[in-house]
Amino acid sequence: MGQPAGRRWHLGAVSDGSPDDPPGRHRVLLVGEDNPQTADMARALWPFPVGVAGDRLAHRILRLKTSTYLQLWRTNLCNPRWSAPLAARRAQVLLAAIGELWDVIVLLGRKVATMFDYRRGFYTYQGPLVSIPHPSGVSREWNDPDAAQVARMMLYQVAPAVPWGEADVT
Repeated sequence: MGQPAGRRWHLGAVSDGSPDDPPGRHRVLLVGEDNPQTADMARALWPFPVGVAGDRLAHRILRLKTSTYLQLWRTNLCNPRWSAPLAARRAQVLLAAIGELWDVIVLLGRKVATMFDYRRGFYTYQGPLVSIPHPSGVSREWNDPDAAQVARMMLYQVAPAVPWGEADVT
């Protein structure tokens, strides 16, 4: 897969969308932990190959078309290995950009939420921060058959410009 023409970067986050995308779609930042498979920051929460965390997030949980998912901003707090001190510093940098670059930051998992000092639990939001379970294949939270729908409904409340669940349309 080549470099998309619309790839944009801010503070280490990547979006394969363009400023001409529908308003609001480019104001959501998805934040994961790390990507032990590659140090390529452009592959943060990448939806390929099938079965990786980015694929589960994009297609099974958020139920977005790949093109829509790639318009969203994506980043990991660490790259390629987890470091709590580095993650905490990076979280503060990303949080400082609220309002300027992003309206909503989606925290993926407890480790990420902790770095943002967010302690309200999953399927909650407070201001610009939203917390959902990590999309890894080991997160038991997603075993609940209603969990993905609950996450999409909550995200719709804070970012209605994104067509959460669009892939459900047949």
